[in-house]
Amino acid sequence: MDLANPWVALIIGAAGSLLAAALIRLVAGIGDFLPRKIETLSVGSSFQPFRATGVGDRYDDVLWIQLRNVGKSPLFVVRAGFRNTDGLPIYVNARRSQALRNAYEVKFGEQWQEVSTLIPGDTQVETYVPLAGSVEDENMPQGKRGMLILDYVYDGRPGRHVVQL
Repeated sequence: MDLANPWVALIIGAAGSLLAAALIRLVAGIGDFLPRKIETLSVGSSFQPFRATGVGDRYDDVLWIQLRNVGKSPLFVVRAGFRNTDGLPIYVNARRSQALRNAYEVKFGEQWQEVSTLIPGDTQVETYVPLAGSVEDENMPQGKRGMLILDYVYDGRPGRHVVQL
């Protein structure tokens, strides 16, 4: 019976250590899931003429979006979406995002077919949201054009950047 107590103490100690380590990992990693802004990202937008004549795409105007990584580390955009919070005339066949609620897909690449993009340091990428008609910059100034949502990985940490265009 004397041998049972040290074994019980050893098992309880090991279980307690594992539980404490798991709790520390949980608390330390919870910050990875909180939305945070990227200080090295510059975002701009303007209304531009744009001729799209592909299958299912017939529009002549877009909300042009520029993303510039002004930092040194690369920024990987996992997905991007546009939430129309200010009444822009969005093109009727603009694709709805399946991953971001109440948002339209924002694509990247040469033909704007990629959902993700890598933005190296001190580099700019451009994308757009198709519009049903032209809009003058003066009628919808910066800050009144809707919301851009970026899910990203920066310096090895995931996050979500939300910016009013």
